[in-house]
Order: sequence, then structure tokens, then C-alpha cells
Amino acid sequence: SERYKIGSPLLLLEYYREKDVVVLVTKSVILVQFSLSADGKVTNESKLKLSCGPTPEKLQGCWAGPGLLATCSHESILRIWNLADDENYILSLQGIDERNSLSGDKVTSVDYNPRKQVLACGTRGGRMVQWRSSTLSGVPKSESNWQVLPVVSVGECAVDKLTWGPGEGLIHARTERSSVILSEAQLNTAVQAPLMAVQSSPMEIIVYHTERQVHLTVTANYRVKGLGVGPSTVLLWNNKNVTLYDVDVTFQATVLSSFGRSTEMAAAALICQ
Repeated sequence: SERYKIGSPLLLLEYYREKDVVVLVTKSVILVQFSLSADGKVTNESKLKLSCGPTPEKLQGCWAGPGLLATCSHESILRIWNLADDENYILSLQGIDERNSLSGDKVTSVDYNPRKQVLACGTRGGRMVQWRSSTLSGVPKSESNWQVLPVVSVGECAVDKLTWGPGEGLIHARTERSSVILSEAQLNTAVQAPLMAVQSSPMEIIVYHTERQVHLTVTANYRVKGLGVGPSTVLLWNNKNVTLYDVDVTFQATVLSSFGRSTEMAAAALICQ
């Protein structure tokens, strides 16, 4: 039976479990909160007119922690509404990296991973921006409690929908042309003087010479799962491939040996004598 009537189409409907409160946002950008008594009557009703930019009808939202509602509506910001403290703040795309590569871009979708405490948003320019909560307990009270992570390119179209899972390492990004599954990569490092190797992306390794203060980039043709270094060699491997590079006196890398296996390998090691 009917328990509550708002008189406007809904854009967002959520349940605030910690306070046993129903939270909804209407197409006229009214934030409504209420509880239901044991006999089904509406109690503790409150309404608040939200500021959601010029296109509120495109609003998306999700919980970003207990009582913390994150919303986007094709602006250059994410709006964070702290319902417990009746406060709000923003996370901006502007100045998010040194090149300000997201200048003019807009947030089109948002989702939150509670186990990783990572808030992700998709943009009109086909990028995914992530912030990780830096609070050890409680909810992030301000933008200073969020640490921005590296920007990920999804494609050339607007990211209409982001969805975490299953698990912690996967996120689904949907655009008008494609569906993309992004998998989190475990980046690796290895050191043996005078070389130090740092994995900068799933297929790219930066090799530093600690004495000469020079570096080079090695790009594999597969996703690298592990690496090792010797005094003048670099080893890259994954479940089915192993590649050994020689680093010469001019600090150029060439392939010494490479092989693959039809069965999966658990690990590979470089032993230098």
C-alpha cells in the first residue's frame, strides 16, 4: 500500500541504514529524508532544495560512506553531502594533475567502493578519476580527507555509468559505444645496484641507473606481473611469458631472450652470478 507520495519523479532513492532513514532526490532537486514508524507512518520528514548546477535532471548519486552522499550532474565537480552533520563540500576536476588535463571536462557518473574506500567518477571526456579516503575512522569531513589517484583513460566517449565489482579490483565503465572492464594492476619494483626498476603501468617499466642518474623505459607486449633486475639485466614475466633484457653501456635495452609457456607460471626469478 502507498506510504509516501512526493509528487515529482525520482532521480535517486537510497536507504541510510545507520539512521534507518529513507533518502531520495526528486527531479526538482529536492532532497527528502524520512523514517517509517512500526505502524508504517511517515516520521521525521525533512526537505532541502539542492544546488546541482544547470542540468539537475542528469543527476547520479551513491553513498560514499555512512551518511555521505556523493552526487554529480554534468558539472566539473562532485558534490558531497554529509547528511549526518548537515554540511557539504566539493571534489573538483580542476588542477587534478600538473597538466590540468581535465580542464573543461565534466563529471557524468559516480560510484563508490566501500572496501577500498575509493570514490570513482567518469567524465564526459572518457576519463575515470578516483579519490581514496584518507581517514582512518569515521567519514571524510572535507575535500582534504580525499587523496586523488592517477587519472585513467577509458575511451573517447562520455562514461555514462560506473559500477564497481565483483570483488575489489574490477570496475565496469559504460559508454554509448562500448562497455569496458578495468582491472587493477599490482605494480612492482626491484633493485640491484646500480639498477632500479619501477613498474609505471601494466605494460611499462622505468629502469633507473642510480649512479649515472639516467633512465629508460621498457615496454612489454603483455601485462607484466613481476620483474627482477641484475647489474645489467632486466627480467619481465607474467603467467605465460618471460622476457630478459640486456642494458648496455649506452643505457639502451635489447631483448636477450624471450619465451612463453602454454601452462601458467606462478613466478619467475633472475639469478645473477
